[in-house]
Amino acid sequence: MNHYQRNREIAINLQILERLVQDHEKVRLEVNYERFHELLHISEFYFKYFPASRFIRNFPQTLLMMQRETATAFSQLLPQTKIISRFDEEYPSSLIQDLKEDAPLFIYACGNLTLLRRNTIKITIVGSRSANEKEIVQSKILAGKLAQEGYTIVSGFDNPLDTSVQISLHSIQQPGIVILNQPLFKSFISDTLQESVKRNLLVHPNLLISAMPPIQAPLLKSDIERTSKMLASLSKVSIVMSAKEGGHAMDEATFCVKLHKPVILPDYIRLSIPFLESNYILSVKTMEELLLLVKQFT
Repeated sequence: MNHYQRNREIAINLQILERLVQDHEKVRLEVNYERFHELLHISEFYFKYFPASRFIRNFPQTLLMMQRETATAFSQLLPQTKIISRFDEEYPSSLIQDLKEDAPLFIYACGNLTLLRRNTIKITIVGSRSANEKEIVQSKILAGKLAQEGYTIVSGFDNPLDTSVQISLHSIQQPGIVILNQPLFKSFISDTLQESVKRNLLVHPNLLISAMPPIQAPLLKSDIERTSKMLASLSKVSIVMSAKEGGHAMDEATFCVKLHKPVILPDYIRLSIPFLESNYILSVKTMEELLLLVKQFT
């Protein structure tokens, strides 16, 4: 059993454990580095560390049902998905340093894992769902220019600005990292956005990442916030190409400032909405100024 297969078994058992205990925070506190491999044996782990919760009627049958249901859910992951634990070498160290206890125990990754290496200089491009046509076009141009300079572009998923970034990278055959706020289900190809764009994400050597296990559950505010934090954490610089007050792009910028990471945005955004005041927020008037600032910080 290689470590990806082991992680799959442990990730399945973690979902079962959370269903048995019904207390996510309690489970998080009990699953640590020393106990991680013990989760390969779910019954023993449950009875050892959760004695107050252990009395479930017909436990063997209940456990077997949960194992079948959870294994079926995991079978819906995209082919070639690698499950990476917080204790694996491939896991981005910046997530542990920046997110601390909020760093997900597992990330689900499909594609080019070499893009996670520390020597790959990553730049995040984000924007709001309400981005206008000019902002979308500018984002597409910017992504292409930065990728041709050798940067790895990190983006979110499922809004028109993100799509424009991914189309740009595909058109020049440059890989990028896409962070989803949904599980890596096989069905994500046909669920939203342009199907052809999403198929390109799988054909081209990109990397798709999700912190969400393949369990059908409503998208929580905490899931969206964690995605914003991951976008900020993976990159040296974040570029906000459109924003609205209280939106996710502003959340990502706020987290960058907490990490003392630079955020670059067009001057008109800072002038048009009450944006965060900080020495780490830098506004520019032209694309040339923006590219010079990126080089300065990388």
